Amino acid sequence: MGEQIKTLSDYQSVELIVSETGNAVLYHKGPLPDSYIWAQYDQDTQIMQFISDDGQIKELGMPIHKPFREPLMKTREIFLVEVDANKNYINPQLIKFTSLVE
Repeated sequence: MGEQIKTLSDYQSVELIVSETGNAVLYHKGPLPDSYIWAQYDQDTQIMQFISDDGQIKELGMPIHKPFREPLMKTREIFLVEVDANKNYINPQLIKFTSLVE
């Protein structure tokens, strides 16, 4: 039995971009391991998670850099964009995004 993949960044190369106004894009090389319908960011733990259509939760698995933390609190949707071997953008998907604050 193979080792279970714990985070998206364990699975593939990912890059998160967030504008000052909260527009967010996650670029990923190759297809994602699941079909995601929602993402969330917990400000206290600084962890971003993706929730699949069957309820599975997968963490992003990379640090949220300080300049992105505050803008993520404004984010309501995030684009998931696959980057293929020729560096073309394919299969863009817009999903809901929420920020958790205690």
